[in-house]
Amino acid sequence: MKKFLWGLIMIVILLGACQNEQESIEDIEVPEKSEGFFWEGEHNDKEVYILGTIHAGKREMYPLRDEIEEVIANTDYLLKEIHITDSDVREELSQFERENMYLEDNEKLEDHLNEEELERVREIVEANNNLKFETANTFQPHMIYGLFEQFIANETDYSFNQGVEEYLYENIPEETEIGSLEDPIERKEILYNPDIEGQFYDLKQALSVPFEETINELNHAIDGWRAGEEEARDFSREVDEDAENAEFEEDYFNRWLILRDENIADSIEDAIENHDADTILIAAGTAHFFGRENVIDLLAERGYDFERK
Repeated sequence: MKKFLWGLIMIVILLGACQNEQESIEDIEVPEKSEGFFWEGEHNDKEVYILGTIHAGKREMYPLRDEIEEVIANTDYLLKEIHITDSDVREELSQFERENMYLEDNEKLEDHLNEEELERVREIVEANNNLKFETANTFQPHMIYGLFEQFIANETDYSFNQGVEEYLYENIPEETEIGSLEDPIERKEILYNPDIEGQFYDLKQALSVPFEETINELNHAIDGWRAGEEEARDFSREVDEDAENAEFEEDYFNRWLILRDENIADSIEDAIENHDADTILIAAGTAHFFGRENVIDLLAERGYDFERK
């Protein structure tokens, strides 16, 4: 299971699977205007729309199809995964990162990784002009994981600065209110894995795949999003039968998707019931809306039905 690709396009959009279980890249016809993944519902006298996003992109992905562009142009309230305006919250997040940056007891990455894995870490670190391997060698694995994401993105023509959320920022009406689906501190605590053994497992999974294959899968993921074809990816949230450590992988599902989906559904319900906006647009990574215990199903259990458009 190439689950590391969720992290690659920031906060979980892909669950990789064997290529022969996915629609091949050659089978995906990329439209001029991106189809994306889009749902519509009417609740409590509000028009509520859900857009499954992808967190990396390029200018050629835009504009989106006309139905989505019309909603963007008329949105009163945009809710995305995280929107931070409070400087105290930013400082608390920074403090969290500082406190969980380095390995303890003089441990180093080289104490846990084999030579091939270390060589890949060196390649990732060397691509970062502001970092030396001697420093990175003392990092917790999740820090290297973050460098890995940026390294792969830099090897493509995609950028995190041109993901769908950034496009929404640029194109919603100036008066549109923006809010968060998740509490930033709570999300950080959910995503962070204090189990160093589990962190090393995740990092080793990422490093076990050749960089070129990872890049190809990123291209495949974005093409699938642009075409609106969920068959291009496996969103099942099921641990592979041949998983090296099923417990770690199930924990990954819980932290990156299932626990967060409950919080996202809570925020959507609160907006529907309590916000005075007439038109609400929800924007979150596409993986939150497919597979077991996804946000759409959680909302349906609460009486909020959304139709795929």
